[in-house]
Amino acid sequence: MRFSDLDAGDIDPLIDFIYTGSLAVTAENINQLHTATVNFGMDAASRLCEEFLKDQSGTTAVPGTTAVPGTAAVPETEEESTEV
Repeated sequence: MRFSDLDAGDIDPLIDFIYTGSLAVTAENINQLHTATVNFGMDAASRLCEEFLKDQSGTTAVPGTTAVPGTAAVPETEEESTEV
């Protein structure tokens, strides 16, 4: 898989994740996004996609993370917290 294989709407969440640690996962983009994160070796993003799939309500609430409805969040660190 290459970035050129993805729609622009699927690339933006990956770029945002790289820069911010936040991943906007929705019911509409989950399949393509999860495939891309696995193929690109983005393990943390892939785990967020898997958590989203477990919770189809649209909110990923994993202990030690922050999230808002319709998105997933990466674990918080002591240095800084990452809000989605």
